[in-house]
Amino acid sequence: VAPFCTVIQTMKPITLILALACTCCSLFSQRVHRMPPRSNGELYIPNVSATVKPGDTILLSGKYKIINLNEVNGTAEKPIVIYAWHPVTIGAGASNYGIMIQGRHWKFLGAGHTTVYNPDYTLNVLFNVGNSRFFSIDSVSLRNGQVGIFALPADSATHGDVRITNCSITQIKGARTAGKSQAMHIGATNVALADTVGYRSVHIAHCALSGIDGVGIQVVGTRNTLIEDVRIDSFGKTALPFQNGGIIVGPHVALQLQQSHISTGTGPAVSIFSAGVQKITQCVFTQTATGADQDAVYIEQKQSKTGVANITLTDVQINGANRYGVHNVLAKSVRLIRVQISKAGKAKTFGPVVVAAK
Repeated sequence: VAPFCTVIQTMKPITLILALACTCCSLFSQRVHRMPPRSNGELYIPNVSATVKPGDTILLSGKYKIINLNEVNGTAEKPIVIYAWHPVTIGAGASNYGIMIQGRHWKFLGAGHTTVYNPDYTLNVLFNVGNSRFFSIDSVSLRNGQVGIFALPADSATHGDVRITNCSITQIKGARTAGKSQAMHIGATNVALADTVGYRSVHIAHCALSGIDGVGIQVVGTRNTLIEDVRIDSFGKTALPFQNGGIIVGPHVALQLQQSHISTGTGPAVSIFSAGVQKITQCVFTQTATGADQDAVYIEQKQSKTGVANITLTDVQINGANRYGVHNVLAKSVRLIRVQISKAGKAKTFGPVVVAAK
């Protein structure tokens, strides 16, 4: 959030007013559709494309039990915008999900006053995008569910780009021995499909995740993933195997993780199960891997089809791990550049690593 705030603070008042005016003019230059909840609190439209056309804007305001919009199909040049014109709350009294949006080329703009929430923890997925492609979610608060944001691409498709920014996800509970609890899950749930199913790119930025029984962010099958300026606190609270990490990188993912802070978790801050280029830069991992035999950074590529790897950690601070600061299994050497590791239980590193001169 800091970079965004800095931009606003440095803008002159007249510039900011003009920018907002342009945004409003752009918003209303297209057709707008007000979507109040029905008498039962639901907003269910099985075919949005029958009335809403590319470039149109859907306005939301008030309290909704659920929002379920299907066939939300814009274009690359004219995406459909779903905009919280006034404060919006979704989820009270609902079960299974709070928001479900399926389609392509759409944007959900929460405007900083959109909350998906159920005090009874009856929501399995707070924001479900199904097999949508080319979509973005901005400025939404999600809490009290089993999964925060869930994106599951179809078995065969080019699913384009995903962008999630300025979101808060907290109190993600309900992990079971055979279940999952994740603030964000982006990609296939079956790792066997990861080589053919996934998004072209994923960008997650300026988000805060906390109070998570399971995983903060899990990405599978996305060739280009950029995670930046993200804070993940208090994760892996139920300490389930492979469901206790801050960030889990599944097979066939190329990751750039930068300027992020991950703290207070029973499992690794980052687990990488992928070959390819992986870069972790300017990050701080504090009091992670507190569970038995857990490492702050865990790298294992046995699920990848190729042994080719290029993994680099640069300007990373690791403070605390039950076992190793960096644990590298079945991989080529991991390069550590100005990486500081302290309070590791057994040793700072395990496996092939190359420590660059400081």
